[in-house]
Amino acid sequence: MFALLLILSLALRLFRVNQGLWYDEIDTLLKFVRSDWLKIMTSVPVPNNHILYTILAKVSIAWFGEREWSLRLPALIAGALTPPVCFLLFRPRVKAAGAFWASLFMCLSFWMVWFSQDARGYSGFILFCALSQVLYLEWTETQKTGTGVAYLLCAVAGFYFYFYAGFVIAGQIVFGSGKYLKDRKEQKASLFMLPAAALIISSLLYLPALSDLTNYLGTKEARDLGGRWLDLRFLSELLKLLSGTGFLWFAIFLGVVFILGLARLWKQWPGVCALYLLAGFFVVLFTWVMRVFIYPRFLSFLIPFFFLGVACGLDSIEDLARKFFPAWKPQVVRTVFAVLVCGFLIFGLAGYYKLGKQGFKPAAQYIDKNFPGAPVLSFGLADEEFLYYAPQAFPWPGSRPLSSNDLAGRLVVASHPWSWSPSNFERIRRDCRAEKIWPSAGYRENDVYLFRCF
Repeated sequence: MFALLLILSLALRLFRVNQGLWYDEIDTLLKFVRSDWLKIMTSVPVPNNHILYTILAKVSIAWFGEREWSLRLPALIAGALTPPVCFLLFRPRVKAAGAFWASLFMCLSFWMVWFSQDARGYSGFILFCALSQVLYLEWTETQKTGTGVAYLLCAVAGFYFYFYAGFVIAGQIVFGSGKYLKDRKEQKASLFMLPAAALIISSLLYLPALSDLTNYLGTKEARDLGGRWLDLRFLSELLKLLSGTGFLWFAIFLGVVFILGLARLWKQWPGVCALYLLAGFFVVLFTWVMRVFIYPRFLSFLIPFFFLGVACGLDSIEDLARKFFPAWKPQVVRTVFAVLVCGFLIFGLAGYYKLGKQGFKPAAQYIDKNFPGAPVLSFGLADEEFLYYAPQAFPWPGSRPLSSNDLAGRLVVASHPWSWSPSNFERIRRDCRAEKIWPSAGYRENDVYLFRCF
């Protein structure tokens, strides 16, 4: 099963790994990966610098040259390993079938494939958070030195991939403190001191960049980037990310199955439920207290836990079938539901392969083919990033006023409509016509628009 999951996971993540880079990947490459080593490890002016990932990407590019696949190689390796590794982590605690289905769902989730083909730290963040959660629980039971060291390494690695892993470690500290306070005679203070040590070591790694992060948290960009906040839109996007789909109705269905399975999973493995729920709570609490923007990917570490709950939910559906439809074969019912879930995940994955992350690369290729030599204006939030694929373009920020003379005779490539001022949008609509749109498999704001103003 491990080998099957590994081969399938790797194959799905290798396919189309050379698709065009999207905004955050280009931003990471230009601002950090191309920087010197000292700047990479000491500068986090924006959260895009996932330090450990940036270091690994720089090594990969030094070995293989600067290409899309080499920039994404560390993410691909971590992402390909996650489903089979999670199978090994889940197998001792739940049924073999449940562990396999949960891991297979992760193989087929288009968001898991997205993160595995995303030149940023999210795939490492998901993998090492899962490892740290399970290793910590195992260590609390066995107190083995080797397990404790392995936990410490994984927790620090997860944090260095992305500092939101600090909320996972904070959950472990609270969990260990609760166990210690509940029974001081039988339990040791090391239950919370070990994760506290992981948090201290991880924080020290970020100490040189602390002033950058502190300054960033006080900026307007950190507080209202794209208007992301804890509202119904965010909740629907989070549910779709956890479910690996672009369809809200399917995400709601899987959410219901997850809730059905959560009660069963809590009985089988209460520790992992408590740890993941605590970590998610701390991320939301931090967002609420600090009044900073939030994207669903900040909670992407919950994906393995979510699919494990869905797999347990399939067992609950099997029990319901046995109770209400005794003539049916319960295992067949569970398998049918699991295969249907796989079918919808494959459908979503096919859509991801077709649409890609963001259409900067195909837009540049389309312009070269159909309008060679035409002047191009790159407009909006990605005004500088589009130059990676079209260096001849002239960047124009979304808030800077446009006139008819600025647009005359030009092509306009634009994305992230929330960054456009209304007056500029009206000017483009009046003076230009839509030539083509490249939709994104992710958020609609990542769609790329081409306008022709001649």
